[in-house]
Amino acid sequence: MTLSKKSIRWPLGCRFIDYKKRRFTIRKIVFGNAVEGQCNEICIDEGLILFNASNEPQTAVGFVQDGSEEMKTISVDELEELYRSNNIDYLPYGT
Repeated sequence: MTLSKKSIRWPLGCRFIDYKKRRFTIRKIVFGNAVEGQCNEICIDEGLILFNASNEPQTAVGFVQDGSEEMKTISVDELEELYRSNNIDYLPYGT
C-alpha cells in the first residue's frame, strides 16, 4: 500500500539525536492535514500512521525521547530545519 507518491523522509521507527545527545524515535507520521478522528489510521508495532484518502505528502511527525512515553508532534518543515541547522542528526537503525 502506498500512502503517498512522494518519499517519506521521516518514517516510523526512524531515530535521531539532538545536540544535547538525547535520542528520539518517530512513532507517528501524518500525511496532509490529517487530524485524529477525521482521517484514516493505521496502527502498527512501530507506531501510528494518519492520512486522508488523498495522496498528500508527509506533513508532521510525532516522536518520543528514549525512556519517555510523552509524544511530541512537529511539522516536517520544522524537523527539516532542525536537521539543516545541525541541531539533530539521523541515528543508524539498531542504535
